[in-house]
Amino acid sequence: MLKDPSRRYMPRAEPDPQLWHGTLGGYTNHHCKCDECVAAHRAYCANARAERVASTPWDEIPHGTANGYNNYRCRCEPCKGAMAAARTSWPSAKNRDRRKERSDSMVGMGDG
Repeated sequence: MLKDPSRRYMPRAEPDPQLWHGTLGGYTNHHCKCDECVAAHRAYCANARAERVASTPWDEIPHGTANGYNNYRCRCEPCKGAMAAARTSWPSAKNRDRRKERSDSMVGMGDG
């Protein structure tokens, strides 16, 4: 038996924004970036980080890594050094260095 073709492409009803607005699902699933949804996402991340830090003994934190610096809020010298090294590979750091080199090479040009 064939299915009714008129029901084949039935549009899905959008959920009422009032139900998800200001929630973590509003931020992650609906890509809403309003203040309330962003605040819900920040609260979730802060709570997850606090639970992760509280449940991990100090000697199990991956010291000397950017992971230890970012996810466990470790500020020991090896973790700070690893994070500084990781930052140098970020595109913004590379672009900053390129811009500085370019501006340094252009010093004195145009002084006619």
